[in-house]
Amino acid sequence: MTPKEKAQQLVDKYEMIVHNEFNDTEDNIRHSKECALIAVDEIIEAVINAYDQELLGIQILYWEKVKQEIEKL
Repeated sequence: MTPKEKAQQLVDKYEMIVHNEFNDTEDNIRHSKECALIAVDEIIEAVINAYDQELLGIQILYWEKVKQEIEKL
């Protein structure tokens, strides 16, 4: 899955959750993006702590690209 596809998937999942909390679509999208960014930050931290150095850079690069794609949404 490309970083852009993963970014959209994460935001869509969170949007379903926050949809019930906010009536304004802009608020839904903003809150969904915030939640998705928090999740990606947690994944990056877990990758740093779990992988060896060779895989570390590849995984972090992927998740950083996902963050960039979330911010573009």
